[in-house]
Amino acid sequence: MFKVTHFLEIPADFFKSFKCKIKVNSANCLNIICTDSDRIYRKKFRECLLPELYKNHAAADFHSCAFCINLKKAHCHKHCFNCSKEMYQDCGRLLPGIIPVKNHNLNNTPWLFRPACINFQRLEIHSYIKHMVNGSPQVATNNLEILEGLFFGISNGSKPCHICASVHMKIFDECSSRNRQFKQTETPCTKAFESIKNAYGSNAAE
Repeated sequence: MFKVTHFLEIPADFFKSFKCKIKVNSANCLNIICTDSDRIYRKKFRECLLPELYKNHAAADFHSCAFCINLKKAHCHKHCFNCSKEMYQDCGRLLPGIIPVKNHNLNNTPWLFRPACINFQRLEIHSYIKHMVNGSPQVATNNLEILEGLFFGISNGSKPCHICASVHMKIFDECSSRNRQFKQTETPCTKAFESIKNAYGSNAAE
């Protein structure tokens, strides 16, 4: 099972040339607070987080349709993808979150949480997030912030509570009721990915 990893070994001068505000908190967790444009945020994601995301997924042998070479952009709905191997007959969104999809069932499991089949082929690192940025700049930024929130516990400087709430308010309500520290926005959340995976049921990606 994939475990979200927040602890990164990063040289002290790694971010010297970047304009984003970079923090490493008391738990040695990377926290990027981007105060520049969305374009700069996407650039920083590629340079700062993508290498770690790819390394963590490969090391954990994490398989998800969202990072498969066989996933293709669908033409039925604006933000949908489908499986070119036809292992799944329905189309779907890449990620949870609030992105309008006209005339589409928003309750189906996003590709990130669907189990990959025997045809799974991991995208290479240079194209690992190509599905996520296949769309308008606004959608691309939104997708990368969701990835950051789910796999690093922070979404552009804040806890990814909005992602959990977009899936089901019960996740947010249960978390906030049992965890008084959930308001500490700079403390990474280690539960978002697993909580959302559980919400989608036992058929979620491992």
